[in-house]
Amino acid sequence: EVAPKLAQHQDAIFLDSAVYARGKTLFDDRAALGPDAESTRLIERYNQNFVRGGATLGDAEKDQLRALNEQLSTLQTRFSEHLLKDTNASALVVDSEAERDGLSAGDIAAAAETAKERGLTGKWVIALQLPTGQPALTNLKNRSVRERLFKASSMRGNQGNAEDNNALIIEIAKLRAQRAELMGTANHAAFTLEAQMAQTPQRVLDMLTGLVPAARAR
Repeated sequence: EVAPKLAQHQDAIFLDSAVYARGKTLFDDRAALGPDAESTRLIERYNQNFVRGGATLGDAEKDQLRALNEQLSTLQTRFSEHLLKDTNASALVVDSEAERDGLSAGDIAAAAETAKERGLTGKWVIALQLPTGQPALTNLKNRSVRERLFKASSMRGNQGNAEDNNALIIEIAKLRAQRAELMGTANHAAFTLEAQMAQTPQRVLDMLTGLVPAARAR
């Protein structure tokens, strides 16, 4: 309910020609104004944010961007809500001390408390963390329990239930591709990375590929 309103509010700022013109004047005159390095960077960053926010687009393109941003804000929020619900629902229930073997005393206490909150007597519940990698996988000694935990973690949002995110992912990808094209970039990855240190998808791939030899050696 709130997400599309926030998207509209942000667009109202970035797509305001008068507001952009004031910032653009500072950007164009920054050398003559002689600000310190920090202020110069701030001016450049704000100008970049406005350009990436669509300030230089025509009126028709701005309307398209507003519609895309509003749709994306709604779908991405729904995606996060689904993920959170499925994360909570997919927590691993452990029935015996043998299955929990390897967990620290602190982890066991936390699992027991979570089980108590869910009304499960004589059991332990290993709550899932949001990243796919679960800390408990490092310590659990029972292979089948580790497998169950990994599957529970990796299948979130992909179980064909009310929190399934497959359809949302496709729609979000399509809208992101449309926005990237509107902004003059090849794809969403290129649009996202141009404001980051890597700047291009190829640089990211080169960096990750360059890590492979060291990772394999370990």
